[in-house]
Amino acid sequence: MATRHARTALYIGATDALSERARRIVVAAGFEWEAVAAPDCGVRWRLADVVLINAADAELVMLEDPVRRGDVLVLAESSVDQAVWQHCVSLGVEDVVLLDESEPWLVDRLGVVGGGVPDEGMVIGVIGASGGCGASTLAAGLAVATSAAFGTSMIIDLNGFGGGYDLQFGAADWSGLSWHELADISGRISGGSLREAVPSVDDIAVVGFARDSPMCEVPDRARRAVLLGARQAAGLTVVDIPTAPGTIREVRPLLDQVVVAGTADIRGALATRGVLRFLRELEVPSAVAVRAPGRQCLSDDVYLEVVDCPDGTSVWWLSEIRAIDRRIRSGDPVVRSGDRFVGDCLELIDGLQETRTTGRPRRLARAGAPT
Repeated sequence: MATRHARTALYIGATDALSERARRIVVAAGFEWEAVAAPDCGVRWRLADVVLINAADAELVMLEDPVRRGDVLVLAESSVDQAVWQHCVSLGVEDVVLLDESEPWLVDRLGVVGGGVPDEGMVIGVIGASGGCGASTLAAGLAVATSAAFGTSMIIDLNGFGGGYDLQFGAADWSGLSWHELADISGRISGGSLREAVPSVDDIAVVGFARDSPMCEVPDRARRAVLLGARQAAGLTVVDIPTAPGTIREVRPLLDQVVVAGTADIRGALATRGVLRFLRELEVPSAVAVRAPGRQCLSDDVYLEVVDCPDGTSVWWLSEIRAIDRRIRSGDPVVRSGDRFVGDCLELIDGLQETRTTGRPRRLARAGAPT
């Protein structure tokens, strides 16, 4: 029976406190440790499974002009000079890892070396075009659909004035870290550790606000750290984004796509048009998910004309579920895996992935009668 070869980590740099710290991490991850000075990296550069460069030696490595390869990281304790970043660009380095902030991330990253690039999930932002359009319900539906089909999903709730996802999922136990504890973090964090530390229900992990604590500000650095960690921890991460231009601008670089949740009445169509115009200015790939909750709704053609969807924007009509209102009033879980609405959400996810791959939008016909 064939056995897997021992993975090798090549460390380039002087023997110092950083090298000893890196050695402990690497050996604990199951790698063989090999350390050399920059002029001696030679063929080892090509053969090692992962290359770790002391930031202080990045320039010396660059002067050796090694061939470009993957799985190259630069290590430092807490900070690096601007010149180091320039050397990293020349070398084609994957990332700079500050161990004081990002040691757990390095452990996770080493865990996938030898198996290709880390399996990164999709990150979708959900924005409500207007109040009461069901943005949080859509976010929950996307998470439930992904969890039921693929097993891993997360919700990142940035809307501190929303109803909270403990009520969406009818969770009796909602223990775990919230933004109140996570607001001070920065840098890289372990996706697996994040998933285990926050509340979860039915394999859906949620980063949100603690209901019984005062409202807190979430700095951009904390949002970035959590979103990067979530991408590594889940097949799909859904970000519930308030309709606030500043927040949208800050999270935009971390999103693969934004879905605007709206309703098919004239008010909802006009609100959706305004949000899409703003997203167009930011060059955000966008889709629209539309509910048709009553008799005052516009026809498909009129709705699309009023919204004025840009080229490349997919439009999805979602099934109405009258039972949702009853569940909200009774305190039951709002979205269930067997709902037709969740099936629509799964089709939406498939469509977003298809559009992401092909660049061609999809526009579905309106769903059938409410259930």
